[in-house]
Amino acid sequence: MHRRGTEVNAKTRSRAALFERGDGLPTAGRRLQELCVAGARGRKGSPPRRGRFAPARGGLGGRRDFIAPARAAEVVSSNIVGYEKLSLAKDVFAMGATQFELVGGGSGTLADLFSATDIPYGTEIRFLNAAGGYDFYRYLEEAYDPDLDDFVPGWADIREDKVSDPVVPGTGFWVKAPKGYELTQAGQVPTNATITITLTPGMFEMICDPFPEGFNPNAVTWGNLEYGTEIRVLNAAGGYDFYKYLEEAYDAVLDDFVPGWADIREDKVTAPIADVKQGFWIRSTADTPVTITFTNPSTTSSGN
Repeated sequence: MHRRGTEVNAKTRSRAALFERGDGLPTAGRRLQELCVAGARGRKGSPPRRGRFAPARGGLGGRRDFIAPARAAEVVSSNIVGYEKLSLAKDVFAMGATQFELVGGGSGTLADLFSATDIPYGTEIRFLNAAGGYDFYRYLEEAYDPDLDDFVPGWADIREDKVSDPVVPGTGFWVKAPKGYELTQAGQVPTNATITITLTPGMFEMICDPFPEGFNPNAVTWGNLEYGTEIRVLNAAGGYDFYKYLEEAYDAVLDDFVPGWADIREDKVTAPIADVKQGFWIRSTADTPVTITFTNPSTTSSGN
């Protein structure tokens, strides 16, 4: 056993260079608008009904090395303890979701939530940070464990130190594996009756439903929600499906325009827009913080 000396630091610098290159994503220090995919992709031949749904200027710009995990997700739970499986294609980023906590309560670390021993070395997870860049983590063959004063397989930060920070339910993230793999997230479904997420005004944030269920913007409680707030959900083609909160969304049942969440055609949303185990982008237009309160579902078993 040995401490992190010159040899270790040299290896860390080499690893750090890989993290900074991003292996398929722009460097984390760039603006959020440059970090992600997208062009407005609506239904073919179906323009917005009233022309108020143009994507924001400087929006998340176009890439093709992303894929939505929605229909590759599986959730199995018994009572409140269970797991989710997210199918990853080789070297393709998927947007995942944190929807479990430690058995017994409390937020788990990456090692707690993703604890399988067959995770491919080099599997990478990226969390959006407050500066608009990313915090990078990889599953390494040699992650430094200060408790053991040795290197062991596990999740590590950019310095190759074993990860110990908790991941709160409701956190979205990017994940990529060096080969096709089913990434298992296991733990306890949060027991809270409700969980509230607070959004920073004007900022794109990566969040998810903190419970293992699909996200329906009509099934949560909003605080201080204003027209123009937008949600972007990664789709199977590698682009985004766009949704906005509009003053006039078309309600097919009423055959009229009413306030509500709408898709790019300005049709009112009536079903979940993000599947179980799927994170999404959201940006508030309010000048003060917006809150989203999620209610714990009455069932403990869902699937996709």
